[in-house]
Amino acid sequence: MARSLRKQGIFDHLPSLVQNLLRRAALVNFKEHKVRTRSFDTKDLDRVMEIYRQNFNGGNEATIMRYGSIQRPIFYVVQDASGKVVGYCTYYLNLKFQGCRVNRIATIYSIAIDDASKGEGWGDLLLEESIAELRKNRISNIRLFVNINNKSAIGLYVKHGFQKTDDLEDICGRGERCFVMERSLRD
Repeated sequence: MARSLRKQGIFDHLPSLVQNLLRRAALVNFKEHKVRTRSFDTKDLDRVMEIYRQNFNGGNEATIMRYGSIQRPIFYVVQDASGKVVGYCTYYLNLKFQGCRVNRIATIYSIAIDDASKGEGWGDLLLEESIAELRKNRISNIRLFVNINNKSAIGLYVKHGFQKTDDLEDICGRGERCFVMERSLRD
């Protein structure tokens, strides 16, 4: 049975301005190593929103735009040979305190591929490159939330080393169940 309350993180009770400042601080010294993807640019916004609306029913456009500005180094876009953006993946970072250590945890907020480009390996490319870059930047774990009915996405995540760790309600949408999936980046 799915739980309806999500685990509380350090940022969950803080005003959004403080959350944004802490997330920016978590990106200090983040080094970009992108080869086959690139960081989001404001000129990508309309295309990213189009892809977002194809894959999700909208409603969180403001959050996508905010991550485009404050989380730019971990907002990945991929282009086809003609230069057209065909997919994106955006993360946010949280801090997790364990004793005297502070771990940075990346959460995939949204990942989507243009409908016409699905099945061409763009999701693999986004995950491979972003995981490699996050690992180089000493991010300890990646987590994500995926609707339990999204079998193709679950298969993609399992292929890239993610494991189901929980089952929650109302995270992927009101009245919907989703899996929490995680992957450790520690060697």
